[in-house]
Amino acid sequence: MSPPSLSSLLASTPTWSSDPAMQSHFSSLPARTQWNAATLDARIAFWRDLITDAVRLGALGDDRTCVDVAGIAKRFERKRVVPLGLGSVLAELARKGELKELSRFTDREGWARWIMSTFVKAPLAWGLRQIVGGEGPGEGLEKIDSGTFVIVALVEEAANHLLSALRENAHYATERVVSMDHVRDTLRQAVATPDGAVPSERDARVILAFLEQRGDLVVADGGEHDPTIIKFKSETEPKSARLAITDTDRGIVTLTTTLTRLHKQVDALESKSAELDKEVRTRVRAGQKETASRILRQRRGVLDVLRRRAGAVETIEAIVGKIHGAETDSEIITAYTVGATTLKTFLATSGLTAASVETTFDTLNDTLADQAEIEGAISAGNDAVAADVDEDEVERELEALLDAEFEAAAAAKTDRRRVVEAEESKKAAEEERREELEKKKETKNLVKVEAIQRKTQADAKDMATANAVVVATETASAAAAPPVTSQSPIAASAPVPVPVPVPVPVPVLVAADAPLAPTPIPPLGAAAAAAAAAATVLPTPATPPADTLASDLAELDALEAQLAALQVVNTPLEAKPTHPAVKEKNKSREPVLA
Repeated sequence: MSPPSLSSLLASTPTWSSDPAMQSHFSSLPARTQWNAATLDARIAFWRDLITDAVRLGALGDDRTCVDVAGIAKRFERKRVVPLGLGSVLAELARKGELKELSRFTDREGWARWIMSTFVKAPLAWGLRQIVGGEGPGEGLEKIDSGTFVIVALVEEAANHLLSALRENAHYATERVVSMDHVRDTLRQAVATPDGAVPSERDARVILAFLEQRGDLVVADGGEHDPTIIKFKSETEPKSARLAITDTDRGIVTLTTTLTRLHKQVDALESKSAELDKEVRTRVRAGQKETASRILRQRRGVLDVLRRRAGAVETIEAIVGKIHGAETDSEIITAYTVGATTLKTFLATSGLTAASVETTFDTLNDTLADQAEIEGAISAGNDAVAADVDEDEVERELEALLDAEFEAAAAAKTDRRRVVEAEESKKAAEEERREELEKKKETKNLVKVEAIQRKTQADAKDMATANAVVVATETASAAAAPPVTSQSPIAASAPVPVPVPVPVPVPVLVAADAPLAPTPIPPLGAAAAAAAAAATVLPTPATPPADTLASDLAELDALEAQLAALQVVNTPLEAKPTHPAVKEKNKSREPVLA
């Protein structure tokens, strides 16, 4: 994935699309006597942040910490207009120490001069110009328009990431001495951008120079055949501690470098062996025996070299492991020495000696003996006071109390059992009585229903008889009347009466508890009433006596009242709490009670 272009970065900057804002940023800087400090700082901060982001993402070149300012104004052209004050902004950043020339940054002897000019001379000169007046950024102040400069903020950021990554992988003091190749690999992993861009070789040199000047590491340049050696501090080492690369450090770097190179050779030989094996099989399947034999001999040679390289790797790894072990043993012995010295100093200053310990324990033993004598005397006095008490008599009295308590508990248990049995008997009797009353109630209900049905049938029979009489009377009247002709006025005005059937009541079963009500009889006409009066008296259907029915209903109501008042009570009895001693004795006598 390639780094983003400068145009895409500018397009993502919110201020870049604002014409009024960019008109201010693209104009030249005013004279120092005419500027507004807040406005000038805002313009410088805008260009500083924009250039820093572009360099960090690689939009201005391959470097991630340096920028070539030659023609930089043209690269920020907007609508065919270039920023006029960009050179003055770069000069102001250099005056503040945020930019530094690459040649002076990597020159170890030039660091002192840079620190003096940046943090001492430049502030003093600026303060003097503020007091007496002078040229501003727009009036004769030096402008930067060429050269390669280092952005100090980016260098410090990358240096912190690199140092953290180196310390994270260093578990032994011997692992804090590394080669330049190891530093490059670690830097690529620690400072790589999301788009996959990695720092350049110049970035690595600049970062190492910064860390060396800060005192976090020391760099020893190797010769034509010797690698460059870097030794860095651990997190616990003080800033003032000076680092030096010894012959032991060079030997360790030689071992680790050789081991790394051997690992790469072993990987390459294994890949070569696999390729030759595949080619041999292909030639055999194709029937090319001579070629297959030649490739097979070549593969055996590769395997022989691979075995030797693998053996060398194992030997060097064993040596490195012994070095690590020796380092650990040295640290342990050092810790023992420090601990022994500290303990000796503590014993000497605290006054803790064997004689003082013996004296303390002798005094403690004497004190404990005196306390034991006092407790023995007190116990003997208590025994003398309690000598008049007869223990056997006390035991017999306690036994009697326990027996009495046990017997009372057994009697209470028997009483409770009897009460429970009585309650159960009472409950059974009440249940039986309830069932008897229910049966009686059902019988009374049946009697009441039968009486209602008999009365209903009698009323229906009476109604049918009355209807028959009415019909017969009207029929007889119609037969006795004179015939009516068509010329008669009566024929034109009065219709012939038609007998209307009287509805016959249907027997209805009512609830057993409902009172008996007389069945209504529809009214008859005058002629029907006279005929009914002259008719023969109908026989009355047989009905139960009124006093018998009333007594049955009264007895039924009494049974219902008894059922409503009947309540079954079955409350469990609570056991009386028993003395703990009685409980214990009950356990021993439980088989007897059972």
